[in-house]
Amino acid sequence: MDRRSARVAVGLLAASSFLLATGLASPDGSGFLLVVAIVGGLAGLYLLRPLLLSGDRPPLEAPPPREPQAASADLKASPNALADALRLTREATGAAEAVLWLVDTTTSFAVREAESAEAGIEPGPPNVSLPGHPFAWAVLEQVHVRLERGRRVLPSGWAEEMLLVPLGDETGRLLALAYLDAVPEAAEPAALVGARHISDLLRLLESESHASGTEERLRALMDAATALPAELEIDRFAARMCEIVQRGTSAEGSLMLIWHADRGGGEVVHLSGDSLSGIVHRQWIADGDSKTALAAKHLTPLHWADLQAESDSAPLLARGERWRTAPRSASAVPLISGDKSLGVILTWHSEPRFFSDSEREFLELLTSLAALPLQNATQYEELDRRASTDALTRLPNRGAFEARFASLTHHFDRYSRPFAVLILDIDRFKGFNDTFGHAVGDRVLSHVGEILRSTVREADFPARYGGEEFVILLPETAEREAFGAAERIRKAIADHPLILNGNSLHITVSLGVAACPRPCAAPGGLIEAADAALYRSKDAGRNQVTLATESVGGA
Repeated sequence: MDRRSARVAVGLLAASSFLLATGLASPDGSGFLLVVAIVGGLAGLYLLRPLLLSGDRPPLEAPPPREPQAASADLKASPNALADALRLTREATGAAEAVLWLVDTTTSFAVREAESAEAGIEPGPPNVSLPGHPFAWAVLEQVHVRLERGRRVLPSGWAEEMLLVPLGDETGRLLALAYLDAVPEAAEPAALVGARHISDLLRLLESESHASGTEERLRALMDAATALPAELEIDRFAARMCEIVQRGTSAEGSLMLIWHADRGGGEVVHLSGDSLSGIVHRQWIADGDSKTALAAKHLTPLHWADLQAESDSAPLLARGERWRTAPRSASAVPLISGDKSLGVILTWHSEPRFFSDSEREFLELLTSLAALPLQNATQYEELDRRASTDALTRLPNRGAFEARFASLTHHFDRYSRPFAVLILDIDRFKGFNDTFGHAVGDRVLSHVGEILRSTVREADFPARYGGEEFVILLPETAEREAFGAAERIRKAIADHPLILNGNSLHITVSLGVAACPRPCAAPGGLIEAADAALYRSKDAGRNQVTLATESVGGA
């Protein structure tokens, strides 16, 4: 037997492994046998290449379509199976380049998905515009097409001819073979065989990916069942939810809202991913603002396969949202307890039709599982809020102030970042109680609390310190800026009298200001220094602001 005959014999033996392994692999058996069959078939096709391209035998016909076989975890051992299949197809058909394109007629683009090329061949463009292009026609009509250079610019600009072969599946994939010269006579039937093998291989790999994803989703649900009930802080609960959501869906980003049906909206408590900007923590989302709010308001999961195809122009989350890459797929799934929406999970991806039915089912299972733990966390937060809030002024109480002061002290010790304390006392408050009664005194306290809330920055922390005294923490603030803030507060209170039964009750306050590291070198004496400055304001005639001169007490 000569070398040519031996090569043909080996090629026929390798190609026959496709049929043999297919017969051995049951639908629930090893997917590895099928990969061996497919790659073996392509290897056989490559070994038969000299005979196929020489014209000594009649052209091969494409094998009839077969039902896809089941896959197994063994496929994880074959990460380069697709690259090998493309290489073998390229070599068996005599092509200089083989490219697998993913054609999406809804976006009018084909995306370069995988490739194999001879050494020295420059890669083509990453995507191709489809309008008027043979790529679109080949996929839509499911016919193979032979292209010549002529007047048409081919995707592989150096090629003289190309052969386009649709893979015949619902994904819209297309095998494009490029040639430096004319397409060999026997290349077309060989390409049809190669395309069929590649299509089967892709189905197997996708089945393996689906099985792997199902396993990960089950693990994520189990983690949710054990971890979420232990998270009693809303922000930590939301962060854990988004982590589990992205494990189960491979989304580019996710977000959680806490929904307040009685107030007609919700607030953002966690955002994962970097594609969405223009949204801040605890931002309010009204029930008519977005698609996500609609899902929460109507207690209905909403899934979008392609947001660009939606006629509704409402934003996905909120007005003013900005996207680094606009989402195409999205799901908004509410967390429901009884007939009440407690929150909503939003997840998205820049690819259309990205989320599978299994992933959408996972989201709905997860939100159903998480509803009761979220209700417990919400109730805990409400109890904690009541315990740390002054009932009369609705400002944080002294305990909450001391906790925040300790946090800022720790931050200062670690990073030496400045902060300031303002102490405020209502002038002649005892006279309000003695003249008008304690009910009016309470109204005065409440009025001052409202002005403080509307005057300070979002980062500042106003609290009721006790009696008629209030205190404000100002992070990242030096003494001159703190003095200016105190003056604004003093003026706002003096300029806004309390209206009682048509009469104006004029209120003034005195303030003391102390900042760290100047004039107080350490936070330990900050409150005492501000208190001493407050009493100097009182002694100087009230209704004024005084800066602390130095730290009083220990460091």
